[in-house]
Amino acid sequence: MNTTRLLIIGILIIAGVAGAFFLLQPQDRGSTDLPRLLDELQIELPPVEEPMLDPAPDPAPIPDPEPILDPEPVEMEGIVIRIFNFEFTPAEIEIKKGTTVTWLMREIDFPQGDAGFHNVAADGGEFNSKNLIRVDETWSYTFNEVGEFSYICEPHPWMIGKIIVTA
Repeated sequence: MNTTRLLIIGILIIAGVAGAFFLLQPQDRGSTDLPRLLDELQIELPPVEEPMLDPAPDPAPIPDPEPILDPEPVEMEGIVIRIFNFEFTPAEIEIKKGTTVTWLMREIDFPQGDAGFHNVAADGGEFNSKNLIRVDETWSYTFNEVGEFSYICEPHPWMIGKIIVTA
């Protein structure tokens, strides 16, 4: 048992001396002066060239957007109110009692990112169309009462119109 203790103590002393020797060495280990080392070894590195990158091409100019034009619709008979460019055209009309009015969807593009449909809803609840989604889709209503009928597009309440019905 004494021999084992002496052996362990001896190993600890040797490890301590070796650790002290290592710690007392100059601290510039690992920080080599590469140019000096290359000169000593007589190794020449090739020159570093700038990378050959093509400059980015100038982006093409963005043209002004073309106005969205309402193409001519198919021939329709009777009174037709076109829905285009977020407007009813004509916005106000006068008709005789018993006349049928047809609203024609002409919206081609929705640059505002809208839902993509319009409808026709009377302020007084006398009529309310289906949603008109596709170009050239229509909805009609026959006015059998005399009076003034204001209407809007419910998804776009700034779109307003008026039908004046006379006897």
